[in-house]
Amino acid sequence: MKDQMNKKTLQSGILILVSMLFYLYFAWHDGVVICEDSPTYINMNITREPLYPLLLEIMRRIFGENYLFATVVFQSILAALAAVSIPLFFKREQNISYICEWFLMIIPMGCSLLCRFAAKRASMYSNSILTEGIACSMFLLFTRFLLDYIICRRKRSLFYAGIFSFLLVSTRKQMYFTVVLLFFAVIYVNWSRTQIKKGIGTKRKIEKITYEVLVHFNENATETMQDKLTRIMLRELRRKSDEKKMILIKKSLTSSNRKNSEVYSNFMWCKVYII
Repeated sequence: MKDQMNKKTLQSGILILVSMLFYLYFAWHDGVVICEDSPTYINMNITREPLYPLLLEIMRRIFGENYLFATVVFQSILAALAAVSIPLFFKREQNISYICEWFLMIIPMGCSLLCRFAAKRASMYSNSILTEGIACSMFLLFTRFLLDYIICRRKRSLFYAGIFSFLLVSTRKQMYFTVVLLFFAVIYVNWSRTQIKKGIGTKRKIEKITYEVLVHFNENATETMQDKLTRIMLRELRRKSDEKKMILIKKSLTSSNRKNSEVYSNFMWCKVYII
């Protein structure tokens, strides 16, 4: 058991190391990529969402003149952690194979390589002074915690997903759809919990009927197992029907009492008036 845990830890460590080396290599090789919109973030243009310009300002105050390269390194580390977040989650919760872990990690890496070598921009988002440099990574982390909440019902994951949703909205206005995803996730989880409770109730009723059949069935009796089961089910249906009838009778009596009370009240008023 201990050897198996050490093996899983080693495999996870290899994934994280490969992801880090991949993104940090391109950060070192390509350096800082200034795009058309980059000056608006560097100059803290008020028309832009506030989070990314604020990040650049913090980096400027900490690292001075080299703050843009420090930002690229930060974005690369964030991208590396985001790339392995979903594979490691599925490994822990669903025990997927090591090959599947690599496949899930390669997907975001492949998208980065397409941006670097196939797209017209010829650079990775993690190296660019753009909101995409952090937005893509934060969306992967948001997805990881949202999946954790939906699959495992962990409330703290909903909290973390909400934080990343807020950060994403503060980075790019297109990310408002993450709020919608959160809303539907909460509705789905609550609905599924209700269905589970209903299923447990139905299961208990079936177990009760089955128990009665097995306990009271007599091999020497003329009644068959099927007849016994049918009789018990009909009894349950009659009980439900009687309950509904009692509810209707109570409502009728309540309504009748209310009408009688009104008639008596009117009669007393007429009597007083005549006197």
